[in-house]
Amino acid sequence: MSTDHMSEELKRSPSEIAEAVSIDKKGGRRRPIRSRVNKLGSDVISTPEFRETYNRRHHLTTSVARHSIRVAGVCVVLSAGADVLGIKVDRKLLIVAALCHDLGMLNRDTYRTARETYRQHPVDAVPIIEESLGIHDEKLNNAVEAHMYPLNGTRPRSKEAVMLIIADKIGSVMDLFAFDHIRSSGKGS
Repeated sequence: MSTDHMSEELKRSPSEIAEAVSIDKKGGRRRPIRSRVNKLGSDVISTPEFRETYNRRHHLTTSVARHSIRVAGVCVVLSAGADVLGIKVDRKLLIVAALCHDLGMLNRDTYRTARETYRQHPVDAVPIIEESLGIHDEKLNNAVEAHMYPLNGTRPRSKEAVMLIIADKIGSVMDLFAFDHIRSSGKGS
């Protein structure tokens, strides 16, 4: 990619980048972020393990499932930004990793401390992914295991892993202001 082309891409406004995210390049149709998450992550979303995460609270205000879907949506936006900059990303792997990154929270009751939770739930997610989806992929496993970096010490080894780390932090902040539990139950519990 030439520097002239790069500088032109960098001049795009946030609304132009948002437009790039909502357009399906193949058909020119508008595709909301959630539909991309559903399309690329349908194998994950349909598993009993993922459905169980709707019943697990996360970040005080939401469920593990809602958080994971939110993180996957942020990944869609980040990957569109990467496209604008000419950076190739495996979008399918990124969305699957985002939806699976907190499956280890299904074991939360076994963790004794918050520190153990930070370190162990990414590791515990990998066998759940392998058993429920039948996927044995080192790049996916590293992205999931590294999503708590630097708290758990597992270093990211791919662009997708780095993007997941960033998306998880953004999604976590979004969770704190989402108050999904109030909307879903009406009780604020």
